[in-house]
Amino acid sequence: MDNFVNFSDAVSASFPPTGHVATAGDCGWGIADVEADGDLDLVSADGGGANRIWLNDGTGQFVVGQSLGNAGSWTVVPPDIDSDGDTDLAYAIDGGGNQIWLNDGNGVFTAGQSMGNHSTTGIDAFDADGDGDLDLATANYQQPNRIWLNDGAGTLTDSGQSLGNSDSWSVAAFDVDADSDIDLVAANLVDSIRVWLNG
Repeated sequence: MDNFVNFSDAVSASFPPTGHVATAGDCGWGIADVEADGDLDLVSADGGGANRIWLNDGTGQFVVGQSLGNAGSWTVVPPDIDSDGDTDLAYAIDGGGNQIWLNDGNGVFTAGQSMGNHSTTGIDAFDADGDGDLDLATANYQQPNRIWLNDGAGTLTDSGQSLGNSDSWSVAAFDVDADSDIDLVAANLVDSIRVWLNG
């Protein structure tokens, strides 16, 4: 049968614990090779404490790295915001400006732009306007969701477009209608899931 995938319980698989990576309080995680050494590192979004980088030693063991702010983060995405070929970070922050952290190429981050003040609970990166750089969509609580357009060098501007007002909790960017541009889906607290088509 074409396009059929069979899933079964992995009864013979074993997943032994290898120790904990972080303390309690994390609301979200990102996965990216932040130091460009060929393995995947972890980035935490902490609701009550400092966000952290957890560096992979290449064997799946993680050591704590840089601390990134302390601002009630909900989630994080790892786009290349400033188009310099490394992985930057964009944090959704509840009750404060969403925060960009710029990577120097070696996994050391400096605070970049702070965007808006919209009680953001979700964030995703995508090319909203088809200009080749990564823009941001934010899912906001008690305010409309927003699109932030990138100038290609890492400066983001509120597009002025408001997407609903339904206490959104998360947003995902992908091509819903197969027309080669990226659309948005928002999960809402007091309304049904909404699809926003690009174009």
